[in-house]
Amino acid sequence: MFSTYQCKFNGIFEDFYIIDEYRGKGIARGLIRYVFEELESRGISSLWVGCADIDIEMYNSLGFTIPLGNLLTWSADE
Repeated sequence: MFSTYQCKFNGIFEDFYIIDEYRGKGIARGLIRYVFEELESRGISSLWVGCADIDIEMYNSLGFTIPLGNLLTWSADE
């Protein structure tokens, strides 16, 4: 996706879920680290995440620290 936010290519990362028994083992942190490294290697300058309000603190701790309004979508299926 190309965005006027930075006038560069950006990615969108949809919210994800870690099953309770696997939480606290660094899985989310490892996944995000891999995604960030992969994006940088491809020249993608930022990554947006869509999540519920309750997950904002977690995503902040994973490196998503720049608020950028609200991420909304439209679907013909709705």
